[in-house]
Amino acid sequence: MGLSKSIIAFLIREHKRSPFHSPALLLGKQHVYATMREVRSLMREHHLDPHPLPSGIQELTDMPDWAYGQQSRFISDRALLWTIAGIDMKALDCSAYEHADYAHDLNLPLPEMWSGRFGLVIDGGTCEHVFNVKNSFHCVAELAQPNGGQVIHITQASNWLDHGFFQFSPTVFYDRSEERRVGKECKSRWSP
Repeated sequence: MGLSKSIIAFLIREHKRSPFHSPALLLGKQHVYATMREVRSLMREHHLDPHPLPSGIQELTDMPDWAYGQQSRFISDRALLWTIAGIDMKALDCSAYEHADYAHDLNLPLPEMWSGRFGLVIDGGTCEHVFNVKNSFHCVAELAQPNGGQVIHITQASNWLDHGFFQFSPTVFYDRSEERRVGKECKSRWSP
């Protein structure tokens, strides 16, 4: 999983359109394919000022497989979100191997204490790797704050052969958000 420069530009545009709110949660630790200089340049192109990193947020990637070589100059996913929106981000992954803040299998129900907790949830290409996709979508929706929580899915669409368990049509996300917008009176195939 990773965030390319085109995805970073999308996140910048989305934040400009509808500002991100804290706390933020990233599903799956993400490789970021950009340096801090490149991210700041993208922000200036979109007429936004980058937020300076506070002490305690590591600028460079913390991904174990990127500790050496060219990728070691790229920024961390946490530094990316702070630079764009000035908000801290936590990461949830199925294990702590890549230094996720929370470890949880999205095939399983969420711990109750996480329900409605996050102002922004970014699925950076995780749900297509979860066998129980219905539950993973339910978890993503439950993680977001009920009034105004934002969810951004970044995933491959049709024809990405041999990537994850599923390939989604973009309409699945629109239809799911419409079901939630209409409310509980809408009986749906997604209801738990």
